[in-house]
Amino acid sequence: MVGVLNAAVAPCHLTFPAVLPDTITTMRAIQEEKCTALIGAPIIFRDILTHPDRKKYDLSSLVFGLSGASSMHIDFLRQLENQFPITRMAQAYGMTETAGIITCSMWAGDNDDKRRLSSIGQPMPGLELKVVDQQGKTVPIGASGEIWTRGHSVMCGYYGDVEKTQETITHSRWLKTGDVGRMDENGYVYFVGRQKEIIIRGGVNIYPVEIENIIAEYPHVLDAQVFSIPSERYDEDVCAWIRLKPDAPKCDIEDIRNFLKDRLAFFKIPTYMRIVDKFIMTPTGKAQKFKMSEIMTKELEKNKEKH
Repeated sequence: MVGVLNAAVAPCHLTFPAVLPDTITTMRAIQEEKCTALIGAPIIFRDILTHPDRKKYDLSSLVFGLSGASSMHIDFLRQLENQFPITRMAQAYGMTETAGIITCSMWAGDNDDKRRLSSIGQPMPGLELKVVDQQGKTVPIGASGEIWTRGHSVMCGYYGDVEKTQETITHSRWLKTGDVGRMDENGYVYFVGRQKEIIIRGGVNIYPVEIENIIAEYPHVLDAQVFSIPSERYDEDVCAWIRLKPDAPKCDIEDIRNFLKDRLAFFKIPTYMRIVDKFIMTPTGKAQKFKMSEIMTKELEKNKEKH
């Protein structure tokens, strides 16, 4: 939606390299069409950055990169600017229910790289945004809560489903996103996690995105997906699937665990960690954590039966 609608608001040429994401085809399209902007999920940028043939293609025409679908670590965004190279990376946040983007960080000032790269930006023109507690009351600046938005791009409702619409949109037309964030004093929003993805381990709320970002700081790690699995003792426990960089030396799970001990509270360190070659993703590049959880749960149950 975001990509296609560019043609409606500006005189630009749109290139669709393939029906589904394909790294080689995307790099070839950038080189041949001299594309100036690349819009896509984080996996598209990661797969290009780590592809062994990346340097065979000229990507220097890229001026702007916009990523959505899931948040990206500030260090990775800086890496894209340095190594692609892309002049300016930014993050966008939105939902189908809001016809695309709610916030975007691309308009942060030239001397405000930290906000541009670490936040999901400020609300788009014509949209309001607030961060609220469980009673729907606005929380103080810097505090975490659910993100609500309203404005011209918010849907009228779910077709043929009045009950679901009333659950999602308040009487005063605020859309409940189901996502957790916080706002700074300048109106920049920072993504904390999705309410549905919150892991409640022994009564303590744990946000996977925080753990994913810390794991990604380990030198040999490319990225991670953190999710819950059932636990008899805690109801839910923390599990992580980790992808290593293509040129990474042999890496031991215990090395990563020791790295996390100085950076995370003990109850946030994943009880189960697994190094994988790839994640289970949708065709548009979103991680299917529920499927990873199902696979991991079955494997752990099998191991229990063996012992």
